[in-house]
Amino acid sequence: MAGKCPYRLDLSAKPKLKFLYFDAEHEDGYFRDRCVFSEQIDIEDRMSVNVRYQNGVVLSYSLNSFLPYEGYRLVINGTEGRIEMVVQETSYISGDDTVQGALKRKESHLTLFPLFGKPQPVEIPPAVGGHGGGDLPLLESVFRDDPPPDPLRRAATQIDGAYSILVGAAANKSMETGQAVRIDSLVKF
Repeated sequence: MAGKCPYRLDLSAKPKLKFLYFDAEHEDGYFRDRCVFSEQIDIEDRMSVNVRYQNGVVLSYSLNSFLPYEGYRLVINGTEGRIEMVVQETSYISGDDTVQGALKRKESHLTLFPLFGKPQPVEIPPAVGGHGGGDLPLLESVFRDDPPPDPLRRAATQIDGAYSILVGAAANKSMETGQAVRIDSLVKF
């Protein structure tokens, strides 16, 4: 997009936000005032990644950003069937009082497909807030002195986080080289 970006964020009237937002760019190198449609932006906004783990599990991941649809489709195929979750979330539109990333109940569903069985709908528990209600539990687990119990063992460890980062680094290197990349080639153990 040539010329001035129509989506430029202006925080000049809010000095506290400017301090926390723009003036913190040197902390992480993320330049917050760039237009997503500018040629200066070098972050991928569409990609597809295939990962093969040592245990034989295959992951296929596809990302498409800046589209009118907010949400995701998660499918897990296993030896006893398939589970499929379709989630549609609200988009942020300033002034409409919606929570960005809140689950759209009518457009979201979870279905279990037993092997050689009849598909079974699974109720999605009600939740409040962004990312299907996941934002608050995440913040509580990070910032509370006494994190809430995690009986489902959903919390990731720092090792899980490192592996996740390595998958992303391998994907970036693969896009750069056009070759498959082994994660163990990126680090020394």
